[in-house]
Amino acid sequence: MKIEIKRRFNGRVIFTANAKSLKNAVKQALASKADLSKANLRGADLSKADLRGANLSGANLRGADLSKANLSWANLSRANLRGADLSWADLSKANLDFSCWPLWCGSFGVKVDKKIAAQLVYHFSRIICDDEEVKKAQKQLKKLANQFHRVEECGKIGGDK
Repeated sequence: MKIEIKRRFNGRVIFTANAKSLKNAVKQALASKADLSKANLRGADLSKADLRGANLSGANLRGADLSKANLSWANLSRANLRGADLSWADLSKANLDFSCWPLWCGSFGVKVDKKIAAQLVYHFSRIICDDEEVKKAQKQLKKLANQFHRVEECGKIGGDK
């Protein structure tokens, strides 16, 4: 069947494939080096897909099933991951800058590298909470938080917060 992958904002076709599923169309697009940045893949079943190194920057992946997908080295900057199922996905070395990390059970078990872990810890360390247990955790995680790759731009966490 003919499947078209379109741009997120203007609907322009960026890749056309004869495939059984959107997942297979995405595989074909990646094999042909198609630019999938800003692709509209909302709700797509990409579970277990090999998306290593894919440029999905600015893509709409809202509600997509990315469980057990290999997204290592993928560019997901500015991607909409709201409601995406990332459970057990491999995001090692992926670029998640300015993307939306799903804060629900769909991100449990996701594999990340130290860069992404430091990024998440940094954001946790920047929340303001009057609970002493949270403050203690933030203090204990300060060293890792300050290894965030954009710490110079966003500001080093210092002192007791």
